[in-house]
Amino acid sequence: GKVKTIGVSNCSQTKLEHLLETAEIVPAVNQLELHIYNPQHKLLAYMKSKGIVPQAYSPLGSTGSPLLKDETANEIAVKRGLKPADVVLGYLLAKHMVVLVKSVTSARIAANLGGTIEGASKLDKADLEQLDKLAANGKQKRFVTPPWPVELGFEDWPKAQ
Repeated sequence: GKVKTIGVSNCSQTKLEHLLETAEIVPAVNQLELHIYNPQHKLLAYMKSKGIVPQAYSPLGSTGSPLLKDETANEIAVKRGLKPADVVLGYLLAKHMVVLVKSVTSARIAANLGGTIEGASKLDKADLEQLDKLAANGKQKRFVTPPWPVELGFEDWPKAQ
C-alpha cells in the first residue's frame, strides 16, 4: 500500500518550508520539545496554517527541570484546584497539541493523562495567556538539545559542531 500520512520530528519553520517545496504528502505531525518555557508560538502558527499537528515531547521538561516549580504554574494550580503537572500538561492540550509524557509505570501514565485532561478543562483564557507569556518574559528554555550534526533552523538551538 501507499503511505497516507507521515510525521516529522524537530522540524523548524525553515526545515518545514524546505520539505514542503517538494513533498507530495504534507506531514500530519511535527514532534517537538514543547512546554510552558518553550511554546514556539511562531512555529505553531505556521504549522497550523499548513494543517500540521504539533506533538509535544518533554512536556514537563526533563529531570530536574523547573517547570513544576514555576511560580505562575503553581499559582494557577492552587486557584484551579490542580497539581502543577496538570497545569503544565493541560496548557498544551488546551492549545491543541498532542502531549507525550513518558513514565516507567502505567499508573503514572494514567495519572498524567487524567491530569492533562482535567487541567485543559479547568484552565481559562487568562490562565493560558499568563502561561503563554512565560518564555517571552525571560524563561525561554529548551531542556533537550542533543548535538545534531546538522543545523535544525531553530534560533535558540546550539549550533552544529
